[in-house]
Amino acid sequence: MTSSEKLSEIKLYYKPRKTVAARITCSEDAYKQVIKFYDKNTIALQEQFIIIYLNRANTLLGAHKLFTGGLTGTVADIRLILGIALKSL
Repeated sequence: MTSSEKLSEIKLYYKPRKTVAARITCSEDAYKQVIKFYDKNTIALQEQFIIIYLNRANTLLGAHKLFTGGLTGTVADIRLILGIALKSL
């Protein structure tokens, strides 16, 4: 590798908050948490793929908007979803 070649580094930051997290017990609980991450200005224009991460007790650890698509769909890459889960949890 020459000195002119440079590699990019991807960093993922996860800072847990010291608050009482929501517990997901049904689809309505999940909806109430996920809707907070949607961009209200583009919710009817583009599909957005938001991932919520839970612990084993179904307590919400965090959410991440990973993919934004077009009018008819978006592509979700499972390797990115699992990679973030493994790195942050």
